[in-house]
Amino acid sequence: GTLHPVKPVSLRGVVERCSGLLSRVADGCAIEVGYGEAAAAPVEVAEEAVERILVNLVRNSAAAMRGKENLRAIRVGVGLLENRVGEPKSRSFRRVRLTVEDSGCGMPPEQQRLLCSGRTTSRDGHGIGFGVVQELVGASGGDLRVQSVVGIGTRVQIEWPVAPASTAA
Repeated sequence: GTLHPVKPVSLRGVVERCSGLLSRVADGCAIEVGYGEAAAAPVEVAEEAVERILVNLVRNSAAAMRGKENLRAIRVGVGLLENRVGEPKSRSFRRVRLTVEDSGCGMPPEQQRLLCSGRTTSRDGHGIGFGVVQELVGASGGDLRVQSVVGIGTRVQIEWPVAPASTAA
């Protein structure tokens, strides 16, 4: 089948709609959601893809925090990034960033490298859903970054370009 043009969605809207689902997969962790400037700006990515990305990341964060009863919060953030310093002031640089952050066990650099190479079958099951996330982000033209420190936690950032105004529903 041919790919239908993706109807632009607001990341804020998707996060709000799946908050119940995310709470269920969070395995008892609190989810703190924060919205930055223009969190509702439309991005050209399928709503289902955003939902699956969120579910997988929240599930991974919850797994990473097992046993850290006192600090169990997963932070989900959505916000608009304006042009970075030194970039031409063109609208094409506006991107919306989705961040999922936890204060779990974190990952050693070699595990992060494995995650980024797509070979994700760690013994403790941490990062199993990450291959799915990478695939979805790649297929939707997003940009994925993982920052993690052992014992401190992990931050996953995904950025998508803001949909051109002409295609916004």
